[in-house]
Amino acid sequence: MVGGFKLSAGSLSLLAAAGVLLVGGTSAQAADLGGDCCADLEERIAELEATTARKGNRKVSLTISGQVAKAVMFWDDGIESNQYVVDNDNTQTRFRMLGKAKIVDGWEAGYLIEIGLDNASSDGVTQWDPNASGLPAPDQYLGGGTGGGSSFMEVRQSKWFIKSKELGQVTVGLGSGAQDDLYKWGNVGKAYSDAELHYNGRMLIRGTDGRTFRVSSSATSAHLNWDGVANNLDLSRTNNVRYDSPEIAGFVASASWGADDIWDMALRYDQKFGNFHFKAGVAYTEDSDTTGADPLSRGNETKDFVASVGLSEKTTGLYVYGAGGSREIDDQPFVNGTQVDDEAYYYYAQVGITRDLISLGSTNFHVDYGYYDGWGNGLRVRNAIDATSTTENFVITDSETQRWGFGVTQNIKAADMDLYALFNYYETDLTTTRAGGVGPDSLKLATEDWFGIVTGARIQF
Repeated sequence: MVGGFKLSAGSLSLLAAAGVLLVGGTSAQAADLGGDCCADLEERIAELEATTARKGNRKVSLTISGQVAKAVMFWDDGIESNQYVVDNDNTQTRFRMLGKAKIVDGWEAGYLIEIGLDNASSDGVTQWDPNASGLPAPDQYLGGGTGGGSSFMEVRQSKWFIKSKELGQVTVGLGSGAQDDLYKWGNVGKAYSDAELHYNGRMLIRGTDGRTFRVSSSATSAHLNWDGVANNLDLSRTNNVRYDSPEIAGFVASASWGADDIWDMALRYDQKFGNFHFKAGVAYTEDSDTTGADPLSRGNETKDFVASVGLSEKTTGLYVYGAGGSREIDDQPFVNGTQVDDEAYYYYAQVGITRDLISLGSTNFHVDYGYYDGWGNGLRVRNAIDATSTTENFVITDSETQRWGFGVTQNIKAADMDLYALFNYYETDLTTTRAGGVGPDSLKLATEDWFGIVTGARIQF
């Protein structure tokens, strides 16, 4: 009896037969469908495997990211003007591979490999070298020297790290020292401008008669460029061992030592108070490498102090960012019995506003000013009077460089992209004293000003 119905033996036999047919038919249909479906799925999986980045194991993660940052730069050095397509030195084109793996609770290890694609860097181009390939200066400017240059591909970072939540992080390899980028740590705005000379660093300074100035020192013999008279004291990436403390009440302390006889230490602070965001940092660096690899240090031992600070307010979008630093240079030359000033310094300030004016993303407007004092001091100028003279011998004893500029940046949130346009203006006053040869005892170099307009975009991936 089932549900009030009495089933005979014949009825049961009919039901069993129907069940067998139903199951068999369904199984056959599923088998046919599964055969077609799995074949398509396997083909799709094979296609994805052929086009997907792979990693060697499942224990360490792999994240690939990067950016492309290209711009059109118009420049005028007072004698000549031109337009170049450049890679923006403010935020270089690059890609990176980052991996991490958990060791135990609170501990992780990882690695970072970052490659820069730096062709035609805005910091490396010169008046006759639009590709920043390091071409020598023309013969009419005393036959040689380089205006600068940059490689088309460079290893920016290659390092491993071990990190403890409670004890901090140790990093070994090619990467930033403790002081690197400290000058812009306080930059709470979104402008593509800061204390560094991103757009004219290797551009050569022009005399009012069109010449460039041949300079020499114990470490370099080239032509005077804007990097030679204005330095923001950013430490380059080196092979080093670095330690970063865990964050304590917004503070992080760092220290590093490099095989290039460089050691540094820094303290950074980052905290939000209601609608306010405050950042500040200080760093000290000693470089005892006297091989002359850095023309700005002229092969002498240097001691650097750098600081930066920034404050923004969320509701209004207003912010202010400032940076400054000083360098003490050992063994500056003596000129007529008096040693050239052994200290150089700079300060820089930026004021701006970042608001959501349109639905695409935030809009930033900024103005900035910078002053650099003493950075050319000690350099010898061989053609201060005459473009072809090699007998005169003047030493720069007073160097003052000023800059100002403004710009706009528009973020495109949906594409993780920034569009920007900048204007920068530079002028320098250089006073020299005769150290030998012919000419007056003191001479102020007659130099032209430089200005540039840069417009471009950065897209991240």
